[in-house]
Amino acid sequence: MLAFQERGIVEYSVGAVVETPYRVEGKELIFPPGRQGEPEQRQALTWLSDDKVRLGEGEELVRHGRATKGRPQLVGEWRGTRDMGDHKVQVSYLFYPQGKCLLLIPFQTQRGSYSAAAGRVRLTWPDCPMPDSAFNVDRDVLTFTPTGARQARYARY
Repeated sequence: MLAFQERGIVEYSVGAVVETPYRVEGKELIFPPGRQGEPEQRQALTWLSDDKVRLGEGEELVRHGRATKGRPQLVGEWRGTRDMGDHKVQVSYLFYPQGKCLLLIPFQTQRGSYSAAAGRVRLTWPDCPMPDSAFNVDRDVLTFTPTGARQARYARY
């Protein structure tokens, strides 16, 4: 995951990126089975306020940004934390109106810098795999083409 910010700051994260369908039935958030033959994954969905929700037994999420009028209440970006082993990690859920969910869990994040000019980008962080590269943005896909290396593609969320 790459997060480009103002003033030339970039955050690079290794982690989980999971795209899955979802639906809401009553007070439950339902995801498909983890494996074939298993039951659907059902979690209690408890609204704490218009901008705060609890999933299951305790994962609390806060809306990032504003709700869009005329769309289901859950649609939008939600952020929270999750216990993973002996530490907490940030989680982001992006619920889309078509019943698609994108779950992002960065396990390790490195902060660096970037600069871009004339179709090239310079990325700087420890052990950066492609410090200098041509780049292109087509709709919601960012493509890096480093000299002498294979392309890397990132989808905008």
